[in-house]
Amino acid sequence: MQQAFQIPEIVHDITKFLRFRDRKTCILVCRQWHDTFLPSVWERISKPPRTYIDIDPEGEKPTKDQMYSIRKYGHLIREYHLQTVIMDEDPILLLNNLVVLQITYPRDYLGLNNERISQVIRQNHSLTSIKSDYICLLLSNSILQAMIDSPSIRSLTMERCHYFPPSMDLSSLVWRVCSRLHTAVLNMDLYPKVVPTLDREKNCLRNLTLYGMDGQDPLSQLRLLQECPELRRINWKVPERRGYPTKEFSALLDSGTWQDLESFEANGANLSRETLNKVLGSVKCAVHLGLRNTVFAPESLNRLFQSGALRFTQSMELKKCFAVTSPMVQQILTSCTLLEVFSANGLSSIEILEDVMDSSSFATSTSQRPKYPWVCLGLRTLEVRIVIQYPPGRRRDLYRYNMLVMEQLSKLKFLTQLDLSAVDRKVVPLQKYVFDEGDDTLQFRCGLGLEYLRTMIRLRKFTFTDHQYLAEEELMWIRRNWPNIRRIEGPFHNDPDFKQQAREWFYERAIELIG
Repeated sequence: MQQAFQIPEIVHDITKFLRFRDRKTCILVCRQWHDTFLPSVWERISKPPRTYIDIDPEGEKPTKDQMYSIRKYGHLIREYHLQTVIMDEDPILLLNNLVVLQITYPRDYLGLNNERISQVIRQNHSLTSIKSDYICLLLSNSILQAMIDSPSIRSLTMERCHYFPPSMDLSSLVWRVCSRLHTAVLNMDLYPKVVPTLDREKNCLRNLTLYGMDGQDPLSQLRLLQECPELRRINWKVPERRGYPTKEFSALLDSGTWQDLESFEANGANLSRETLNKVLGSVKCAVHLGLRNTVFAPESLNRLFQSGALRFTQSMELKKCFAVTSPMVQQILTSCTLLEVFSANGLSSIEILEDVMDSSSFATSTSQRPKYPWVCLGLRTLEVRIVIQYPPGRRRDLYRYNMLVMEQLSKLKFLTQLDLSAVDRKVVPLQKYVFDEGDDTLQFRCGLGLEYLRTMIRLRKFTFTDHQYLAEEELMWIRRNWPNIRRIEGPFHNDPDFKQQAREWFYERAIELIG
């Protein structure tokens, strides 16, 4: 069980930064040294269940007494966010059990303490992840050599790095580090002309995220993937409206390089029908498929359904893919039986209710469509705007439709995250069912079927549409019936007194109200 520690002396400064990582571990995020190292804090966190500290110091240096506490309890500090130059008696030099080191400080400090950063890397034998916003920092020979000499490092993140032209030797050294990692997040604009040679037999890279694929020679970097036999996850951050070089890219797909990929993401790509078919056709066991804001032909997904390529997919992201219509969303939810995480633009009540209502209640074009269970019941995360649609002259049935949709949603008993605010309803792709009288967003109200959702006892995060607001009755219902809820996002009642009262209601349960 996750537990939050009550520390009376600094409850307002500390507990608001409390966050959870897993069921056995609490992580206390502290912003000020003098708050972090109060004796009462250390006394509580040194006792089971063990709490680890994520240090993100922004205040003054610790005192002599606090330095003594660091020496005594420093083994509990697992994450450190370095934002200043490491001084002679800096607390970070006393830590030897770090797992994550994040480096983001002003550019004026660059190059001033590379040797001390190397010292920190070498003395923390359990360090597994390094993150930095400055590529030139990690292009230091001493730091890179320390990473090579540290067998525990498995993740390197250089996501928002500024461009500094590296030398050939240092670039090769970076790739030498990456080849022995499990996870690498790199800005490919940093290496526009460098095509390093990797040792295929020793390469163990499994997860690769590439940014800046509109560089001078992206294909040279794609060919690099052929030297990564253990690769299981690719995430290409492709700029919008930029397509892959189709011929060369297709040739790489034909080579069978990525037969064993478990995850493929190309968010923002402009994929041709041929390219998408080859990508998804070669990824036959993809557990995760991310195509957010991607342009492709609808026929491509239809062919995937027919081939059964998505039968093992557990996570799929199709937000802002306006080629994906509501019937396609329904087809995905019914055919991908192992799906746990799904996001898309919009889903019509016609698809949700077709197996519980007579088809004549809707449009006549639905009468020949087969009946399926409306969704896979193992979903844990659902992000989609649900639109209540009704035939002309049947607006009086809106209340009935809302109740029935809520009843169908109640079958998702394993949901931990529900987001009903995917996109504005004016651009929801429901071309197949356009009625004269328009549509209405699903109403989240007591008396409109909300009571059916008592079954969602695992729900931790709820985001609702911006076309409505939650009032006191709905908030109190959530507080009573969803014991695990931790975050609620969306517009609330405009009354400031009501907002303040609502936050007080939820504060004792550590529930965040955003909106």
